[in-house]
Amino acid sequence: MVKQAETMIRIICMSITMAPAILAGCAAPQSFYVFKEQSHTDWRASISNWRTNACISVEYMEGISGGGFRDFAQSFVPHCKKIEAVELATYPVNAAGWIRVCIFKDEEKKPGKELARCWLRIEENCPIPHGGYVTYDIPNVRVKPEIMYWVTFNELADEEYVGQNSTGSVTNTGFSRDNTYDEGKLMVGSLRGIHENGDVKFRIIAKCDVVPTLRKASSDEQESLPEYDFQNASWENASTKWNKYVLKKLEKQQTYPENIKIQR
Repeated sequence: MVKQAETMIRIICMSITMAPAILAGCAAPQSFYVFKEQSHTDWRASISNWRTNACISVEYMEGISGGGFRDFAQSFVPHCKKIEAVELATYPVNAAGWIRVCIFKDEEKKPGKELARCWLRIEENCPIPHGGYVTYDIPNVRVKPEIMYWVTFNELADEEYVGQNSTGSVTNTGFSRDNTYDEGKLMVGSLRGIHENGDVKFRIIAKCDVVPTLRKASSDEQESLPEYDFQNASWENASTKWNKYVLKKLEKQQTYPENIKIQR
């Protein structure tokens, strides 16, 4: 009986220890960040100094177009053996929410196995100016220098902003319509399917110091992440599905009192 009890205790302890990984629903390493309190000027100075010391293996900065791409994937060849951060021209607009950026292996010209995931919280007072690059401090991931990988982007706006604006846009995306990046392409997802639309403006960081403009999100801050299913939804339409879910929930809330009255 004593041995059985000890075995049960070990099983319970193992379950408690494993719980966060199970709840996370993601086999790849994840990071969770928020912006430090800082002005636009402070952000510019800090990130400029950081970039000076960073090793940028790929940089694509062409194009003058902007659009609200909430779900997209950009393929690239890293030309390095390790990726420590990614920068995307996904500058904030007037909303708040969580951004999910992931690195995937290529599988038949589309994202395959997920290698790393970064969550970044965007607030209305985000210090990044219009047209700026957002730095995503992903968990370090080993890659092969000359084969294709994908970086994916999804934004999940806070419910109050989806309610105010049916598009629920947290960011705007800087991109090129001309598809002049020869080693990859941009795919934009939606509920209706995927279409190709040039290339997003991005940087792949092979080596860098700790990103000075960010801090790790607390457990309390992470509680504002959307429900489990939306955290792990496909890159193709995670944001679109989230917005649709929120709008439907708001619609039910608005009709709920009337339904009660009818029942009485």
